Amino acid sequence: MPVRRRSSAPPPRFDAKPKTVGPPRLDPYHRLLSRFYEPLVLLQLLGKSGGNPTPRPLGLDAAQATRRMFLQNLSFICDYNRGGETCTAIALESTETCYRFWAASYKGKEKIPQFLKVALDFLRDIDCSSETELANKTADFSRRCIEFATKRIDKEKRCLFAAIHCCRKTLSDQNTTSAEDLSEWLESLLSYNDNFRLCMFAYESRHSHYLSHLQMEAAEQEKMMGPNNCFESFASARHLLGRLAHHIRASRELVENANSVSYILQAFEVCFIDPMQCVPPPASDAHTHVNGFLNRLLGKDCNERVEIEDGLWKLNDLQGVFVRFPTEYQRLKPRIHAEVQVLEYFYANKMEFAGNDRYIACSKPACLCCEMYFKYHPARMVVPESHRNIWVNWGPPNVENYSKATPAGRHQLDILNPMIKEIRELIIRKALERSTAGHWHPDSKTGITNLHCTRESPIDRQYRRSENPLSSDSAGSGESIADEDSDHDNGGVAIYT
Repeated sequence: MPVRRRSSAPPPRFDAKPKTVGPPRLDPYHRLLSRFYEPLVLLQLLGKSGGNPTPRPLGLDAAQATRRMFLQNLSFICDYNRGGETCTAIALESTETCYRFWAASYKGKEKIPQFLKVALDFLRDIDCSSETELANKTADFSRRCIEFATKRIDKEKRCLFAAIHCCRKTLSDQNTTSAEDLSEWLESLLSYNDNFRLCMFAYESRHSHYLSHLQMEAAEQEKMMGPNNCFESFASARHLLGRLAHHIRASRELVENANSVSYILQAFEVCFIDPMQCVPPPASDAHTHVNGFLNRLLGKDCNERVEIEDGLWKLNDLQGVFVRFPTEYQRLKPRIHAEVQVLEYFYANKMEFAGNDRYIACSKPACLCCEMYFKYHPARMVVPESHRNIWVNWGPPNVENYSKATPAGRHQLDILNPMIKEIRELIIRKALERSTAGHWHPDSKTGITNLHCTRESPIDRQYRRSENPLSSDSAGSGESIADEDSDHDNGGVAIYT
């Protein structure tokens, strides 16, 4: 039912209740999950972003940094489809006899372990005596990775081509030489049917003046449209070119780092983690209404309650969050994200991370909930980089016969309680600032680094020197090849429905 604002002073209270209510909130597990999902849904309705993205954690030394980058790139090449269901997390276990690569993903159990084994075998057996031979084997490996990711790249390509058509329509209205030049360059991309050639072109062009022009046009478009709109055409085109280029970069970095991690590749196994059951979606009950939620959010003695409620009302006037809340709450379908699956598997089985580095790589940055879960988990994990976007269909593992007195129940309670507190603080901050703070950004990084901060690898140098059959397609990029860094989809991988 509609939520109406009273006109009397003091500022209005939220007294709207649903027409129908469920059972009373007696079950302790249901109470805990309701206390978690109520503020999470409200926070997402106030704005998808929970803050600026956080960077990838740095390694303590060169060996650790290289191993982390190797795992990160492995997880990326295993993520073969766009949309989050094949997003892959990988951790490295050290045993007395070998190293074990443990992978998790919602879908792809039949494909990902097999491809990961083939990729690791290929990297282990690389032994090149010349730069030319190394470049040829690197190109072969890139083609294998791109072929495995055909579904993902096809979708990225379709999105890119759609963005290009929108860009060219806007550029046609500008009537300038630079706009016409950019439009023609974008049109040339539409002729690429071969995924490897398209990714290679994107990789070789990522530092060209055309990408800088796209960035300028994106900034102008943002001024007109506002920062919290979905990616507009120019920003989307630049972002997707960066993602296509990363298919080349990730495979090349794996080849470049293979020798540094040869001690791992000499004796290894590939394992896939079977999914565990996620918590059930919380059902609406007699307490699922705005007034009850505010009482739980702020407490009776909150000195800022009037100001916070007033701020929430102002945000509600803009976005209708209280009207939308019941519907969004009933749509919840929690799933365990891949990195959480790997974390809990290692923790439950007391497994030893290689190099004592409690690091789990994932094919895309963590969502806000995964970041907090790692931060508050007793395993003292390395907190992953995060896009900090809010995905309400996130869930922890289900606890059978939940009780605070059991180790499993206490374990989950000790993680969720500080997560609930942090989510509530984010809501209060947005209410006090009268803002859905947080610039909209995609879940994955564009991955185009500053040209002046990069170096040319031997593989890149050999490609530039050789008579590369792709050189005619790449002419006009105006840049030598240099180093650079998912997809706007559903925020991490869901392990279990």
